[in-house]
Amino acid sequence: MSAKAFDGKYSDVNTEEKATVSHAIIDWFKITGWVTVICGFWVFGPAVFIGMSAYLFYVKFNLALAVLAIYLCWYYYTRDWPESGCMPMDWVRDGFFYRWECEYFNYRVVKTAELPADRNYIIGSHPHGMICLGMAISFVAHASGMRELYPGLKRWTATIPGQFLWPVRREMMMCGGSGIVSKRNLEWILRQKETGQAVTIVVGGLSEMMMTAPGKHRLKLKHRHGFIKLALAEGANLVPMYHFGENDTYTPVTGICPNRLRNMQAHLTNRFGFCFPCHVGSSLLGLPWGGLVPHRVRLETVIGAPIHVEKNANPTQEEIDGLHATYCEKLIDIFEKHKTNYGIGPEERIVLVLHKFDRNDNECDPIVLKSLIIMIAQIRNNLLLDSQVEYNCSAFDPTFDWSTKGARQPIFGGICVLCGIVCIIPYLFCLVIMWRKRSVACYKMMFFLGVNDVFLLIIVCFFAGAIFATGGVFCHNPKLHFIVCMLAFVGFFASCSTCFLIALNRVIEMLHINQLAWLYEGNRPWYGMLAPIGLGVFAALCTPIAFFNSDQHIVHFDPMISNKYEYANVLHAANNIFFPMASFLLYTIMILRVRATTRKTTSRDLVRSAVNRAALVISVQCGVIVCVHMSTCVGYLALQFIPSSDILRYTAHLGWILLHGLPPFVYLAFNRSMRRSFVLMTNPASRVTTNTGPG
Repeated sequence: MSAKAFDGKYSDVNTEEKATVSHAIIDWFKITGWVTVICGFWVFGPAVFIGMSAYLFYVKFNLALAVLAIYLCWYYYTRDWPESGCMPMDWVRDGFFYRWECEYFNYRVVKTAELPADRNYIIGSHPHGMICLGMAISFVAHASGMRELYPGLKRWTATIPGQFLWPVRREMMMCGGSGIVSKRNLEWILRQKETGQAVTIVVGGLSEMMMTAPGKHRLKLKHRHGFIKLALAEGANLVPMYHFGENDTYTPVTGICPNRLRNMQAHLTNRFGFCFPCHVGSSLLGLPWGGLVPHRVRLETVIGAPIHVEKNANPTQEEIDGLHATYCEKLIDIFEKHKTNYGIGPEERIVLVLHKFDRNDNECDPIVLKSLIIMIAQIRNNLLLDSQVEYNCSAFDPTFDWSTKGARQPIFGGICVLCGIVCIIPYLFCLVIMWRKRSVACYKMMFFLGVNDVFLLIIVCFFAGAIFATGGVFCHNPKLHFIVCMLAFVGFFASCSTCFLIALNRVIEMLHINQLAWLYEGNRPWYGMLAPIGLGVFAALCTPIAFFNSDQHIVHFDPMISNKYEYANVLHAANNIFFPMASFLLYTIMILRVRATTRKTTSRDLVRSAVNRAALVISVQCGVIVCVHMSTCVGYLALQFIPSSDILRYTAHLGWILLHGLPPFVYLAFNRSMRRSFVLMTNPASRVTTNTGPG
């Protein structure tokens, strides 16, 4: 598309590259980089800062206190900077992540007229979108090409005060040339001795954000007169700017009652000057339920011609209304003139709304309501086993020989059965030992986990082994498949969440967090195991079930009775990611803490040190299990969405067996107490003479 088609000029910041595998990999890493630095920092920065600060105070109180004191001094010294020009720095604006962001959207700025540097400008940015990506790229990043298109202009952005409440983010915002959208700050910018000051304001604000919907062009502009008054008072020219594609970068999540959600957001905005947008984008891993990454849409900014404004310290209401009408007319003219170049139909119009949102607004899909409907249908399907068409084998040719659908794998089936025998026998001995030690809270949960693992080994080794050996598929016996696989779902979800609860117990005990120790006193661990069971029952009833299939050598969410249906289980994916990762993180924190404590141990702390070593042994053995758990869960999750070979699927199923069959061998390898008890149980005549150190 030529620049002539826009009657303007492009900023040439991107070049088309040939789509190759290597380029796709590099592109993925670039996306990951800028999402982590910009979107991840913006969304999760405050939470990460609070968490790291709390941990630093707990581990290194004196150091944390010194850092806090230094930052408070800095904060006090720079308290007025967000309202007095902030501190723009070119090295931040030249950041590589901004270049990657421009490449991701194939971003361009379209210049329709000159903006001479002998005047100051107030540039209205429309629409707000979810997180103002267009404004951030065009007026913060040098990679947008604005310096070349408009030489001599000094670019500023103004945003809500809530953005400057959080340490570190506050400094990053100021380094990018962003300040508070207040009269004091805007006057400071426009009254500089040097002309060519261009400050951008998102006129619609958070009210416009709450109206954002893909494919819609609604602006909160009708009664926005503040920037008009400021332009007249300071004699700054007005410039309309429209970001095509901004509203399509994210999909808003509104729920069953969008008005109620938006009222809550408005209340938070009025109270704190800030609220989090509720939206979903794409996933870095290509998962179907989306993620933090904006949708990869075409994003371009069209900057209109300046509207000349004569300085008038005391304008009348008629003058304000007249200039406002002129501005709206110029903005609509930009939209109408360029919309067809961005795939917008000729019938589409900009809607200038009066209220925050329409009372009968049904533009956004009620995602929660749809989810409930799907869940109810899934419960009905799971309870009636094979009633719905995608599971109804009788809906197909009744004479069809389902044995031809499967693939006999007698060797693989035999390996599964053998693994089950090898793993279950020592596990039963370990369960007896853990039952005898059940006075310790950790052993209560380990016993529950062990019973669950043995139950799952019976399914994943013997039941699955029989299916693989005989070439069975879902329609050989759909009711049996449904019942067994639903039970497997209950057990698998319970296993993942129990590992997390054990990790939490180890952290509480090792770090001596007495405020939470009551959770594991007495019989409470037994009651706590109801939560993993409840999660498993919910997953088994309300989500698509995974079925064994001899042709794929693995469990899939598709019953494999036709090529028509494809399944994905969001809860299963979240379970496979959250619980193993969280457990691994807890064990990492705990081991680092114990290592730091051990170095400071003196001779007077020998008793406590011995207790710590005993607890550390239990923690290490559980940590090894969690590492295997994490790698298996993440690997198996990837196979649900990534085309794979037979070898990978064989490995995934054996990894599932290892996940539940490894614990007894880890216990016997790391826990001397359990090892001695095991020897006594298997050979009562033996006498163990080894050192009776902590187990």
